[in-house]
Amino acid sequence: MRTFSYILVTLVTVFVINIALSFSLPAYRNAFINVRSTLFPFSKKAPSQDMTENRQSENTRLAESLDRIDKHIESLSDTKKTGTGTIALSGAMASGSTTVETGSSSSGSVIPQEEVPQEPDIPLS
Repeated sequence: MRTFSYILVTLVTVFVINIALSFSLPAYRNAFINVRSTLFPFSKKAPSQDMTENRQSENTRLAESLDRIDKHIESLSDTKKTGTGTIALSGAMASGSTTVETGSSSSGSVIPQEEVPQEPDIPLS
């Protein structure tokens, strides 16, 4: 068990010294970069291409979803306009009131008051 701990401490020490030297000496860092590029010659180009392709596909997917959301919102607003007409609210809601005061619309007709749903009071005890 002691042998394992000595080996582990030695490895950690070597890794920490390598990290410290790579940050402090640019030549040491360049040597590591050269070793990595010789071991994995194609790894530097492939992730950048994959990342740009992923970003482009994600951007197009997000743009399409935003278009679908806009169309859905427009269809909902169109059905609301055709079903109930436009409602112009003017005035303020009184505190504790269940109705909203409405003014008249642009056509001059008076719009009836609408009830605002209230949450039921549930005791917390």
